[in-house]
Amino acid sequence: MSIISMGHFTAIGMRVSVKDPAALIINTCGYGSVLHYSTVGQKHTLTKSLGSGTMLSMEKQKVLRDGRGKPIDEKAHYYIQDTRQTVGNCALFWRPDGAGYTCDLLDAGVYPGTHAKGRRDTDVYWPVEAVRKQMIVHVRVERLRDMAPKRRVRKAK
Repeated sequence: MSIISMGHFTAIGMRVSVKDPAALIINTCGYGSVLHYSTVGQKHTLTKSLGSGTMLSMEKQKVLRDGRGKPIDEKAHYYIQDTRQTVGNCALFWRPDGAGYTCDLLDAGVYPGTHAKGRRDTDVYWPVEAVRKQMIVHVRVERLRDMAPKRRVRKAK
């Protein structure tokens, strides 16, 4: 968690726009004062002082999560789903080295968790083991017909 000084303020106050919804804003007013801080939707009070007229912002690091909502493990391996589109009811996964997309899991790339740091919001990291359990393997009937010997058709007399 990084601590960023937002500057000093007077008794009238100082308005600072903090865009990060995970930021923790801390305001102090004078020595020995009560410390007030707030997070999204909640206000809290502590009985510790940081000194006179100091305003700090403590930004929490965003925890990257996989498709199941669990934190991404940098040592684990993942398939990356591009959720911007599907093909029929099939998910699109990144190919190796980010060279396009595929619905065929056998052609999909496997990426380490460390790769997730620069991801897009539309990319979902799925653990390899979890996705492989969901994989359905099927054979198209026309391919079986193509392999079968041609049947002789009897002519009617």
